[in-house]
Amino acid sequence: MKRIILLSFLVISIFAKAQSYKVIYKLKLTENYKTESSNKLMDERKKNLYKSVFEIAADFIHTLVFNQNESLYTFDEPMKPDDVDDMAFFMARLAGGKDTVYQNKLSKIILYRVKFNEKNVLEKYQLNNDWEITNQRKKILGYNVIKAIKGRNIAWFTPDIPVPFGPNGQGGLPGLILEYSFGPRTIYASKIIKMNKKLDIVKPKGEIIEHEILKNKRMEQMTRHRLKNKR
Repeated sequence: MKRIILLSFLVISIFAKAQSYKVIYKLKLTENYKTESSNKLMDERKKNLYKSVFEIAADFIHTLVFNQNESLYTFDEPMKPDDVDDMAFFMARLAGGKDTVYQNKLSKIILYRVKFNEKNVLEKYQLNNDWEITNQRKKILGYNVIKAIKGRNIAWFTPDIPVPFGPNGQGGLPGLILEYSFGPRTIYASKIIKMNKKLDIVKPKGEIIEHEILKNKRMEQMTRHRLKNKR
C-alpha cells in the first residue's frame, strides 16, 4: 500500500512539472443508442434526426487546453453550408455543449459562458466528484482509461493524465476524461498534444453568477413575460 501511495505521489509530482496539454474532441452518435419512445414511428424519426445531426457535427472541433490547475474548453463554430437544414445545424451546434467552459481545480469551480439579458455572463457551478468508478478498462489513443458512471452519464478517464478535467465542464475524476457519453451524443478525444511549455489559462471575462441565482433570475423573467402577455 505504501508503494502504491508513493507511486501515485510521484506521478502527480512529475505531472505538475510536465508540459500542458491540448486535446481535440469530436462528436459522434453514441454506439447502440436506443430512444426511450414506445412509438415506433416516432422512434424511427428520432433515429433519422440524430443520424443527420451527428453527420453534421462530425466535422466540428472542440478544444480543451489545460495545465495542472486550470482548463479551458472552446468551440469555433463553422459557417453553415447552404445545403444543411437550419434546425439540424442548430442541434449539431448544441451537441458539444457550451462554446466556452473554464474549470479550476484549486477553487473547484466551473464557469460556463452563457447569454443573459443579451450579454455574456459566467454561470458558476461547483466541480463535483459524485461518479461511480467501475472496474471496466480499455485504451483510447494509447492511454489506459477507466469507466465511470453518474446517472445516465458515462465517462472514460485516464489516470495517466491526473487532472480532474474533461469536455464541456465534465470532470471531478482522478484523471482526464477522454470520452463522455450522455444520451445520443458522445464527445471523444481524437488527438492529444503535449505542449512544449506550461500554458497560462485565461479565465473568460464576464460577470460571474451562481447557477441557482441565475436560475431564479431566469424564472423571474419568464414569470414577468407570461404576466405581460396575459394583459
